[in-house]
Amino acid sequence: MLVQFAQGFGIGGGLIVAIGAQNAYVLSQAVRRNYLIIIPLICIICDALLIAAGVSGVGTILASSPRLTGVATWGGGRRFFSGMELGHYGRPCGETTWMPIWMPHPP
Repeated sequence: MLVQFAQGFGIGGGLIVAIGAQNAYVLSQAVRRNYLIIIPLICIICDALLIAAGVSGVGTILASSPRLTGVATWGGGRRFFSGMELGHYGRPCGETTWMPIWMPHPP
């Protein structure tokens, strides 16, 4: 059991240390002092939910059914990109920063 704990701890640490898109976004917002509480809180909640889903065996359940795999792949991808589109809807084309439409822009 200690071996599995060490492997999980190492993989989790590797995911946290790697500067990915989420971490880069959080760091850039922290440097600008924008949304110092809400952005990390959203990221923590999302990460915890995804880790809980992985630990509870959701991946095994999805892999056991080709239909569920298709729903997760296409449904999740469509929702993600639809959310990205809605975040850009109604904004000027030259604006480079992405903010969800439900989050107020700083002055």
